[in-house]
Amino acid sequence: MDKVILAIIDSGVDKYIQINGVGIEHNENTDEYFVTNEIMDQNGHGTIVTNIIREIIDDENLYIVKIFDQQDEIKVEKLVFALKYLRDFIKPDIIHLSMGISFCDDINTLREVCQDLVKNGTVIVCAFDNNGSLSYPAAFPFVIGVESNASIIKTTEHYFLQDSPINIATIGSAQRLLGKNKRFVDVVGSSFSAPYITRIVAKNILFGNLSCNFEDVLKFLKSSAKKIYRPEQQEPIELPFTIKKAVFFPYNKEISTLLRNADTLICEPVGVFDVKYLGNIGKNIPICDGNHLIINTIESIPWESNFDTVILGHLKELSNISQKDYLKFFIEKCVIYKKNVYAFDDVSKEIKDQMNSAGLKLYTPVISKNNVPLGYEGRLRQIGKPILCIAGTSPKQGKFSLQLQLKKILSKTVRVGLISTEPSGYLVGANAVFPMGYDSTVKLEKGNEYISTVNYVMGMIEDQDVDLIITGLQSQTIPMKLCNQRDMVIFNHYYLLGANPDAVILMVNVFDDFDYIRRTIHYIENIIICDVIALVVFPIQRTFKWNTLGDLSVRYDDNSIEKIIVKLKKEFNKNVYILDNEKDVDDLSNQCLTYFTGEE
Repeated sequence: MDKVILAIIDSGVDKYIQINGVGIEHNENTDEYFVTNEIMDQNGHGTIVTNIIREIIDDENLYIVKIFDQQDEIKVEKLVFALKYLRDFIKPDIIHLSMGISFCDDINTLREVCQDLVKNGTVIVCAFDNNGSLSYPAAFPFVIGVESNASIIKTTEHYFLQDSPINIATIGSAQRLLGKNKRFVDVVGSSFSAPYITRIVAKNILFGNLSCNFEDVLKFLKSSAKKIYRPEQQEPIELPFTIKKAVFFPYNKEISTLLRNADTLICEPVGVFDVKYLGNIGKNIPICDGNHLIINTIESIPWESNFDTVILGHLKELSNISQKDYLKFFIEKCVIYKKNVYAFDDVSKEIKDQMNSAGLKLYTPVISKNNVPLGYEGRLRQIGKPILCIAGTSPKQGKFSLQLQLKKILSKTVRVGLISTEPSGYLVGANAVFPMGYDSTVKLEKGNEYISTVNYVMGMIEDQDVDLIITGLQSQTIPMKLCNQRDMVIFNHYYLLGANPDAVILMVNVFDDFDYIRRTIHYIENIIICDVIALVVFPIQRTFKWNTLGDLSVRYDDNSIEKIIVKLKKEFNKNVYILDNEKDVDDLSNQCLTYFTGEE
């Protein structure tokens, strides 16, 4: 190629560099961006970057777009305007950005303009954020994303990371480079690493070794890399098959929650079954639209009817007490009658193979090392959409029920994504499931695996064009006492760090000690930057029942609940709501909207 147009989006250039370009300014009165002729560099960042690149390309082939004066956070709107200007008027072969945006609530707009440029034959090379987070456009799969690596000391060397948002790692040692006023300055970071990759790309395009095609450039950088890192293939986090009609077993806390929210189920519930030990046989279960189901015995399941899937709740406790292998019973029946299985408990490989050999589906939501995002080098995505988390002071407080209620109400106004920590989440329309509660099927040992996977799932949901993401913790948020490791719920700590919610609703019991509630609030608001915006009282007293399964559930009287609400409001200066009060949940939903939008 005789000529390559290389555009640099940065802070401008010093007056001793004579290249063409424009500045992008913002009119605060009209909230519009416009083009100027002002490209003078005020801080030296753009001058250093440009000097690295211009060593291999003539000045007349360079084009500068100035979008900032200081090293402040760049607004995505301004960057999008600059990219659109280049796309529509300059049509460069290469765009270099030694900057990025970590926190973006409209990442899709940025993605679209970058895609347009790449489709039109522009190669984009972009540095990653020096703060350590994932940043954009660098992390887009069609952009050459570059980070610095302290182990690389030569500007001519780089590492290639396959199947990673980070494509290239290059020089990470301190450099002495030419900046403003023709003075040399000491610098370090990906801003001053990425230009060397742009140089390599531009040089080989000029010499005819490369075309202006992202895939060709990526292959070339891989072939010329000093080292290649190949992470294992990551498995998707999703429900792998469709459920149309289902029966449920047994009628326990989890199944009860699903049926109470039957209008959100992804399938039609056609039957619910139980064993006689629990005292539920014959109960009338309202589902939705005036319909109901009668709980029948396990022996009366109509196996020859047209349901396609059996939903199996947690079975281990029931099987242990009754001395009957209910999982074996259901698998044998499903194989005979050709039914799929959605199981809350993990099952053995032998059982999975048995179902697979019969041409049937058996699914348990499991998070394993195969789901951990690899190749991220510890970088976390900064989620631009608001995240609401439901936490609690104990197990069995209705945290998941509250999430479903809030999702149902808020979905009338905004697009809501749900990440469930209950294994049943997919059945009520959750976007993803991270089943870390009772009998957890999260098989991650290291805290960093927890954090990175939760963060990845949050990003996955954000990309589904939602306005708000709801999730929740399991059990108590912090230990009441440090007596036993089982009470330390360390997984909640990791989940909070990975989810990084903007607001938390804390569920409390009528009998909770106020000092413990205060400790929980302080912990949440200090481990992450967020607000505990409200308290929700769980109005049920649970007492263990001897000689059978489950708990005895009794609602506190209204007088006792009202007294505790008054005390909670006075003590913590927060709004307090009751879980089973419809008006309260409506008011809580409105408070959430007001908190995130500033509007009623």
